[in-house]
Amino acid sequence: MNQLMNQLMTQFPSLQRLRPLIRIEVGVLAALLLVVVIWYSFSQQTAESRDAETALDQRFGAFRSDLAAIARSDERATLQEELSALQADKSTVVLPTRDEAFRFRDELLEYVDSHNLSLNAFGQEESLTPIGEQDFPTIRYSIIVQGLQESLVGTLQLLQGLPTAVQVLELVRAVEGLPEWVMILELSVFFDDGKTQVDQ
Repeated sequence: MNQLMNQLMTQFPSLQRLRPLIRIEVGVLAALLLVVVIWYSFSQQTAESRDAETALDQRFGAFRSDLAAIARSDERATLQEELSALQADKSTVVLPTRDEAFRFRDELLEYVDSHNLSLNAFGQEESLTPIGEQDFPTIRYSIIVQGLQESLVGTLQLLQGLPTAVQVLELVRAVEGLPEWVMILELSVFFDDGKTQVDQ
């Protein structure tokens, strides 16, 4: 390139005055070329880095998706095991006999007497109670009893072990300012009359 410049200077002596400017332009051009090369190299690295990051994100997304599918599969398998265990459990529902269902009446009357409660009303009636597609024999009790709140709540413990359906349970103050309460209780006690088949 220097040879070419020397030939041009020899043929055109007026260019001799432009020689320092040409050197500066060549230097600027070389610097610009260097900047372009660096910028291109940097942009290539950035694009490659971005592509690698996108690929990594896609791999992580696929991994998370697989992990979620495995977790759902495990959860489904656990639920299926629990369902199978419940279906395999053939334990029967045992209803009390008619006499055992009537025993509640005797125990209630004894409890009322021993805890100084007032039995304001008492009634019982045998009937059939439909549950689903079956009719179950029941004894329906209607009770209004009055006394201290703790003693009234104790009457409910008599129901433990009996298959019951409580229709009404109310606790109201007998007289404002006094410690006595009135409990209104209506419930049905289911029993086995020997004819009803309990579905599993």
